Amino acid sequence: MPRTRLTLPLVICCLLAVALAWAWVERDRLATAVASWLAGDTRINHIEGLQLSPATLAIDQVSLTLSGGTPVELRGITVSHPWQLWRGAARSEIAVESMRLGNAPRSAAPRNLAENIRLSDLLAIVRRALPLSLDVRHLVPAGAPDHPLRIQLDRTGDDQRVRLRITGEGVTGQLVMANLDPGRPQTTPLQLEASLGDAQGSRAVALSGTLAPDPSPTLTDTTPTQWRTELTLAIDLESLERAITALSLPAPLTQKLGPAYLALASGDPRGEMQARLSGNIPDNLVALEQYGNILVLIDTIEVTARLDRMQKPLPLAMALATEEPIRLDITTLQPLQVKQAAGSANVRLTPIGDSGDELLSGNLQAHSTAGASQLSASGSLDLTTATSLLGATDHDLITRLQEMGIRQLRGQLPFEASATLPPVGQVAGAGGITNLHLQLQPDSQPAAEISRTDTTPESLQQVFTALAMERGVISLNLAKAVSFSADHWPGPMAVNGEAVSMALTDGSGTRRFSATAESLACQLDTATHCTLSLVAEAPEIHLPGEDGGSIKDSRFSVQGALSLENGRGKLDSSQLQLNAGALQAGEVEAENATVKSGKFSCMRDSQQVFRCSGALLVTLPWLRAGKMEGGGSLALKQLDFVYQPDKLQLSSDYSTDDWSAKFNDQYQVFSEARGHFSLRDRVLRGDTRARLGHVAANGEWMHNLASDGGSATFSLPDAEFSKNRPLSNVVSGLPVELVSGQMVVQGRLSWPAGDSDTLSAQLSDIAAVYDKSFAVGITGNIALQREDGQWATPEPQDIAVESIDVGVPIENVRFALSLEADNDLVLNGFNAELLEGNVQSDSITWNLDGKARRSQVSITGLSLKALSNEMEAGNFAASGVLDTTIPLVTDAGGITVERGTVKARPPGGRLRYYGAFSPEMLSSNPQLKMLAGALEDYDYRSLSGTLEYPPSGDMQMQLKLVGRSASVDKDRDLIINLNLENNIPAMLRSLQASRDLADALEKQIGAN
Repeated sequence: MPRTRLTLPLVICCLLAVALAWAWVERDRLATAVASWLAGDTRINHIEGLQLSPATLAIDQVSLTLSGGTPVELRGITVSHPWQLWRGAARSEIAVESMRLGNAPRSAAPRNLAENIRLSDLLAIVRRALPLSLDVRHLVPAGAPDHPLRIQLDRTGDDQRVRLRITGEGVTGQLVMANLDPGRPQTTPLQLEASLGDAQGSRAVALSGTLAPDPSPTLTDTTPTQWRTELTLAIDLESLERAITALSLPAPLTQKLGPAYLALASGDPRGEMQARLSGNIPDNLVALEQYGNILVLIDTIEVTARLDRMQKPLPLAMALATEEPIRLDITTLQPLQVKQAAGSANVRLTPIGDSGDELLSGNLQAHSTAGASQLSASGSLDLTTATSLLGATDHDLITRLQEMGIRQLRGQLPFEASATLPPVGQVAGAGGITNLHLQLQPDSQPAAEISRTDTTPESLQQVFTALAMERGVISLNLAKAVSFSADHWPGPMAVNGEAVSMALTDGSGTRRFSATAESLACQLDTATHCTLSLVAEAPEIHLPGEDGGSIKDSRFSVQGALSLENGRGKLDSSQLQLNAGALQAGEVEAENATVKSGKFSCMRDSQQVFRCSGALLVTLPWLRAGKMEGGGSLALKQLDFVYQPDKLQLSSDYSTDDWSAKFNDQYQVFSEARGHFSLRDRVLRGDTRARLGHVAANGEWMHNLASDGGSATFSLPDAEFSKNRPLSNVVSGLPVELVSGQMVVQGRLSWPAGDSDTLSAQLSDIAAVYDKSFAVGITGNIALQREDGQWATPEPQDIAVESIDVGVPIENVRFALSLEADNDLVLNGFNAELLEGNVQSDSITWNLDGKARRSQVSITGLSLKALSNEMEAGNFAASGVLDTTIPLVTDAGGITVERGTVKARPPGGRLRYYGAFSPEMLSSNPQLKMLAGALEDYDYRSLSGTLEYPPSGDMQMQLKLVGRSASVDKDRDLIINLNLENNIPAMLRSLQASRDLADALEKQIGAN
């Protein structure tokens, strides 16, 4: 052979030998490069200790980084039949001594979920890419170096069965896929089995079922588009908790699992759950909109769990148990639409570490009607437990209740509820929940302890003050169910109730206040509208202020409509009534007071301004204010009441037809009145048009609440009196009765008293009766004004009286009346006719304060014959004319006459006095018998003497008579000294009794 022909093969062989030698020496670096090229997104960082033989491939260490950034380190890798890897891993066996997973860097960007993850592709990978067996002896998860796992995978039964096992300290798991179609797409149902157990050998989770390809695929003849799923699931929560704890899942995964992981790992769950699932899933597992017609049946739930270790902890333990299987028909997953739900379960919530009292116990039920899911619930809420629970969690509600003085809630609140649920995906949509009903059951008696504190709102402070209590118990009683309902929710809600009672009792159990909503119907929306009938009662309400006072046995009732919207409120009452058994405020007392209204409206705007309008009828059967006592009814019409902080306005028309008032327990007035009053800037003003009996009266008045001062003007423009319309029709109980004449009265009074006060009266032909005496023809003007705090007449007022009959007539009385600043009442220029004589005095003075005043009165031309005629005595007759002087002293004790004189005018007169002494007196005294005989026929030439008159009315006269008596000695003078005593008031009463008052008065009125 030529030499040149051998040279090229030798050179190639040498080069191959050198290349092979270099590749073997640099095999680790070369393998790293080749593997990185084959791995795609996974980066091979380092391969060390590569050993290759025809039957085995061994690698001491591989370091790589997954596409998501997670570092992975593998040691002790052994691959049998390595040459099979070129055709796929299905005939290879792989063993890994250890596999350590690291944490992905925080800066690593999250990867988006692939648009297509097909189940058929995953099954193809299982068939072609998975080795015949895989054994990872030590898998060390990131963050859990002390809890390594072992992963084992093997294929059996002509590659139709794949089993994956996971074992570790305290946990075992297994996944089995059977009935795999080898070498071709899956056409027969795929069988699945999965389980998870704990270290004690208890099975925590057991899952079994089938995945059947759709027999009529639509995309291709070989690849199904839908899979029919039938799965059965059984869970033991206590074992599952132990298994999950042993797995020590990495933090990123637990964060994604969220509350579900916390409930399992930290909630101390107990119990079992069994469920079945069937439905269609798409071949593209991420196409959520293609999931549909899924049926979930939860056959059994009997679980308990703690809620105090959740992300938002609650110190509660929950127990849930099914009564009937729970069924969920899911139409689609995206959007999530639950066609219907059915089943029932009992639930209990119990505080952890408490005495065992349940917070809530109830029953939940769901069923379907005409394609709609109906949910109902019933149970009872323990308010004592709820208060303790909220207090332990420092809930804002407890803080607000404590600020109001509410310390402890107690009692049970039983309830029933029902609703129609929309598809789950539409709960937050326009449809919402429909036919929502909630009932608080009858005989519910929740209660709360309440006390006054520094943080108690001012309105409640006033309630405590009014009821005179510092602490107590407020309780609620539902005699009938209270219902809440809504056609659509969220949306308007209706509230209806009857016989809802509230009571407030003090520490001794004495009821201080109670209220009952006899009926209540509300519509709650952006605005609240209610119709209600409410009754409230209080045994005693204490009034504020320095004078204090109280209202006893009060009762308030109202029927009407209430509206609330945007901080505004309005109450339109169709019937309102307030009753008070007794009222006392300062000097004011009342009994059985009533305030009624047919239509009354009150409103409050957003600026806290209250306004009420309408009509009220106030009835006061008995009222006392100082020395006034009375009662009646008062109608308030067009009432307008406006209240805002630090400001009150009030106005109304008023009227009364039956008001009566008695003063000093003696003088009584019956009146009808009409008028208007208003309150502005703390000034009360008004006018009055009244009828006092048959007399009209008008007035205007004002009172300043700030200064406690005011004034009033009044008038009686035309007061006319007659026998049928006397003064007693206007004011009863007066000692004086007016039975004839006219009177016009005007005045102005102020308080405190001021110098602007005036009083005037025009009298015309007034006839007045006092006891058995009367006066007729009283005419004159009387004007008074206040000066330096005292009433006085600006000038003497001329008064004329036609006749005064006190038993003896006094006629043509004339005087000028004056009331002076020192309270002296003076009759100036007094002149009158008495018994055909004349009574005259320059002034007669009487001090109204009872101070002593002296006056001089003279009577001239007094006819004894006229006197004997007035006396109408058959045993007495006299003639002659007398003149007297009477020095008067008036004081608080009455009238006194000191050293008055009496003297007869010449030529004297005649006395005829029979039976002056009794027969017994005459038989024992001859001189007295002679005197009695002389008085039976005595002609006197002179008569003189003195008189004394004390306040008792016992007048004493010492008289000396000089004359002759034919029965004694007609030719010789007989001097008689007489000491006479007579009680003048008794004598006048006797004279009054001797005549008919009505006839005498009528004659005098007719004569005038």
